[in-house]
Amino acid sequence: MIRLTEMMGVSRTVSGPAAVKPEATKPEATKPVDAEQQRDEPEPFLVDTTQVDDSRFVTTARPPASHPYFTDHTGPSLIDPLLLLECCRQAETHAVQTQYGVTADTRSLMQSWSLEAYPLLTSGLSIGPAEVIMSVHTRDAVWRADSLRAQSYRMQVFVAGLHLADVGMRVKYVPDDVYQAMRRSHDGPVDADELTPHGPVTVKPDRIARSKPENVVLVDPQLGPDKLWAGLYLPTGPGPFGGLTDHVPELALVEAGRQLAVLAASAFNDVPPANWSLTGIDASFAGHAELGTPLLLVADRPDEGRTDASFQVTFEQSGETVAEAFYTGGLPA
Repeated sequence: MIRLTEMMGVSRTVSGPAAVKPEATKPEATKPVDAEQQRDEPEPFLVDTTQVDDSRFVTTARPPASHPYFTDHTGPSLIDPLLLLECCRQAETHAVQTQYGVTADTRSLMQSWSLEAYPLLTSGLSIGPAEVIMSVHTRDAVWRADSLRAQSYRMQVFVAGLHLADVGMRVKYVPDDVYQAMRRSHDGPVDADELTPHGPVTVKPDRIARSKPENVVLVDPQLGPDKLWAGLYLPTGPGPFGGLTDHVPELALVEAGRQLAVLAASAFNDVPPANWSLTGIDASFAGHAELGTPLLLVADRPDEGRTDASFQVTFEQSGETVAEAFYTGGLPA
C-alpha cells in the first residue's frame, strides 16, 4: 500500500504503483479549481490540483453521484470509463493553463487517447460520493520559445483508494489565430440543439448497455458478413455531446465507438450487451469530425479464434478516415 499524503492534496490510501513519490520532492501548494478557470467546461468536476514538480501533478475531481449520462448503465461496470476520461481531460485542460502557461484561448487538439481499465472497474464499485484522484506524469513536451505546443500525459486514476485505470493522452496546443486559419474553410460553432439526426434513431438503449434513449448516439446500424456499421447522431444535454462547438468532440467519438463495439460483441460474439465489459481503449485522431456532415462508424469482425470481444472501429467522413479506435472488451466468465 502506498499513501499519497496530505501535502499532495490527497488524503487516502491507494493501491497499485504510484506515479508520484511525495518523499522525493516537495510539491507546491494545492491550487483550488474555480469556475472562471473552467469557464469553457459545461460541467466542471475538478476541485483542486497540486503541482509536484515540472513534470508531475495530482488533480482531484468530484463527479456527481447521479448523472443523466455518466451513471446511465445496464452493463457490469457501474463506473463509466468515459467519465474517467472526461475527468482526465479536464485535469489536462486545467493543468496546462495553471502550470504550463498555456493561455485560455489556446486550442487543445487531442491526437491520441487511451484507457486501460483494471478488473476493479467492473466489480460493482460506483462513484457515489467518492472523489476521482489523478496522479499525472507529463513527458515529450514540445516548446516553441516559451510556449508549450504539445505534451503527453500518463494518468493513474484512483477512486475510493482503488487503482481503477491508466489513461494516456497526447495533446497538441495551437494558438487561436492559427486554429481559426486552419478552420476557416469549415463551418463555425454550431449549437448542438440545432443538429438533427441523419436518419431515424433505430438503436434501443438496452442494445448498447444504457437505459435512456436520449443517450443513444448511433443511427441505422447495418450488419454485413465481416463488418458492422452505423451513423452518428449527437443528442443534446449533459454529457460529452451538448454545448457549443465547431466539430464533433473527441469524447463523443470515443463513446460512439464504444456503443458500436457493444453492438458488434452482440452481433459477432453473441455477447449480451449487459455482459460486455470495456477493459481498454486506444484511439487516435487524424483530424476533426465535422458537424452537419454524415459520419460513418465501421467495426470489423474479430479474427477467428479470439477469446475476447475486441473491435477495431474506424470513423469515416467524406471518404476519409478522421479517427480510429480499438476497443478491448471482456467476455463473461
